[in-house]
Amino acid sequence: MKSSVKMVGVEKKAMRQRCLSFLKNAGVCNMYILEGMKVHHPRFHNYCLQVGDRIAGVLHTKNSTYLHLYIAPETDRSATEELAAFIEERFPSFEMLFGDEESVSLYFSCRASKARSMVRFIYMETDKQHFKPKLRFRGKVPTPGDAPLLIPLQIQYEIEEVGAISSQIDRKKVLRVMESRIRRKEVSAIFKGKAPIALAGVNARFENCCQIGSVFVLPEYRGKGYGSSIVSYHVARLFTRYESIVLFVHERNRAAIHIYEKLGFKAAGSLVQAYT
Repeated sequence: MKSSVKMVGVEKKAMRQRCLSFLKNAGVCNMYILEGMKVHHPRFHNYCLQVGDRIAGVLHTKNSTYLHLYIAPETDRSATEELAAFIEERFPSFEMLFGDEESVSLYFSCRASKARSMVRFIYMETDKQHFKPKLRFRGKVPTPGDAPLLIPLQIQYEIEEVGAISSQIDRKKVLRVMESRIRRKEVSAIFKGKAPIALAGVNARFENCCQIGSVFVLPEYRGKGYGSSIVSYHVARLFTRYESIVLFVHERNRAAIHIYEKLGFKAAGSLVQAYT
């Protein structure tokens, strides 16, 4: 019945644990949801879709602009419509929805307006046993003073890989995020002289697993071994702290997919990023 369907805020630890169990049992590979559900934080907003006593979906956001979603495949249209109405009311100006393709499609089937565009990513993963590093060029761990030098690479990555619009990128915010990642030792880079030419970072982490991101090599240095080297150096570093490493790569980026496969990454799913 309609009355048995509702959206519930996830704040208490017991409910977070229920949501995490639901996500892990469903085999969810969206690291942003897992990380966001792990702890209660003032900037994190977590909700679950309840049908009776059963959890049927989860919704996570850090800033109310970018939403991360998972809906159980067996969820009926009535429950999905409740979730869609909740999002429309609570986050009327959100810009992007990220999740597995079925969840994103279910959401848009329940609203009048459709996605302006969709970008599909392949989810890949590896562990210590299967990782095969190819370190032709050695990387280094950047210092806080290197952050401004790395910003142009980060911005080019966001434009090429994520589809960001250059004029809409907040460079001060990008710098703050880069400085924070460097302080956590979550950034690796390859320098030629004093100039960075390759970059890799961490986007999310959960228990013994982390998701790498911002993997970028300047165009003039591609096809020369810098891509496999920065990923090899970065992943080897992270394996001192995590048991498995995952990543999302644009489905059309065949060169990057080829590099990851050579290093021992395997495709394990797909995700969609939908812009409204």
